[in-house]
Amino acid sequence: MQTAIIEIDQVLVQAPRVITIAHRLKEIVRDGVVIEKRPTQLAIAVQGGVKLSEIALKDESDELDFLLARNSDDPESTSARHNFAENGLRAGDVVLAQMGGSGAFFAFALSRRLEELGSGGVYWISSTVFKRVSDEQGIDRSRLKKIDDDGRRVETTFDHLALHAVVKVAWPSFYRVGVRERDNILLRAAYEQRKEAMLARMATAARVRQRAIGRIFCNATGKYPEGKVEDLIRAELANDKVLSALQTEEARAERELKKLLRSLPVWSVFEPIEGVGELTAAPLVVAIQDINRFAKPSSLVAFLGVHCLKADGSKFQKGEQPTGGILARRRRGQLSNWHPDGRQALFQIGQQFALWRPHSPWGQVFSAVRAGFVEKHPNRQVWVRNGSGEVIERIDLVEGHYKRIAGGYVIPDGNGGERTVKGSTKYNPLHLTKMAMWRTMTLFVGWLWEAWRNAEAGKPAPKLPRLKIDADVVADQATGT
Repeated sequence: MQTAIIEIDQVLVQAPRVITIAHRLKEIVRDGVVIEKRPTQLAIAVQGGVKLSEIALKDESDELDFLLARNSDDPESTSARHNFAENGLRAGDVVLAQMGGSGAFFAFALSRRLEELGSGGVYWISSTVFKRVSDEQGIDRSRLKKIDDDGRRVETTFDHLALHAVVKVAWPSFYRVGVRERDNILLRAAYEQRKEAMLARMATAARVRQRAIGRIFCNATGKYPEGKVEDLIRAELANDKVLSALQTEEARAERELKKLLRSLPVWSVFEPIEGVGELTAAPLVVAIQDINRFAKPSSLVAFLGVHCLKADGSKFQKGEQPTGGILARRRRGQLSNWHPDGRQALFQIGQQFALWRPHSPWGQVFSAVRAGFVEKHPNRQVWVRNGSGEVIERIDLVEGHYKRIAGGYVIPDGNGGERTVKGSTKYNPLHLTKMAMWRTMTLFVGWLWEAWRNAEAGKPAPKLPRLKIDADVVADQATGT
């Protein structure tokens, strides 16, 4: 749960030390050569002190030494120079960091270690919120680059210092990394491992396939084997040891991912939904991470990219009714501000509801939504645009009163003659299905926000959205008539 302001205030006041961390990848390697060092930065504030002490952890061994409060045998090591045996992680320490990223495993270990020590804890903040607050407050997050004795660049970030300033003005945005957050970290790691194994298996299969084709067509004898080429390729794939090992690794990663997801409270929300299994739900759960990051359903809707914008692409202001809007979409040359994996997962879920399970509860919701769009837009339209792309005319295509031609339509001109119009076609059956699917996903995300919170509180899931649409029309939509 999100930690209240007063609780964080008490934690900070009672903590003997407050440690902020900017975790880094340590080294940037190109062609096997280290071209840049990026050490993890720590800033330690002692209760009652006026000066921050900074430590750079150059590698994972330094991080482990700090975590376990031990000194290396090497007197020149970071742990020995800073005396981690005394100055490493202690009971009562409060650690502040940014959520996720490369530092998730370190946050996991710090959180578990402080629980073992009996006091203290790790609190983290969303990177997006951290950057926004820093910019609003004018807090320096710049990065300093210099050259070390080996001639390699060393990049130092000031995020660890900025966290000390951000925490003073953004208390509610920090929350404790506990058992649930550690489970989410493990789930994300399992999801990434399965994804990497799948991509490696696909790439290897493509290489083996091309190699098999090469052997068939470029054999030295010039005598080609009998039988189907695909059968020979399948035999080559089945006998490749590297591919077999990758398939085994992918299956292992898939089992681990399913096991971890089923252990989370949120699985009770997804399990009853027809068409949504572990592999479909996992990317959505990994994208959201913690439902308590989102104070209201609309925040989650925007995060997953199923929100509406005005016709000109601008946002609806607070209090405005989002009517006549368009679904958010990334256009060429623009950056999206939603989670791509989360939106992709919603697309797959939406297809299950719309195409494969129309009689399921959520399939019925989709059918009702589509029926509403059919009622609102009974005719197809042609949108005619000018040279700058602005819509200058919207023409209804009344059934039986238009003729399709290459690139456009022939329609009555109102004076007994005909005219040819060219433009984009809207509100045809496919367009209405697509509109209804994304609208259903918006409803689904709003429902998911409440259902997920209820699951973590031990409450039943809320009822599905009820739409006031004629039952006969819904039945027709479900059967595709």
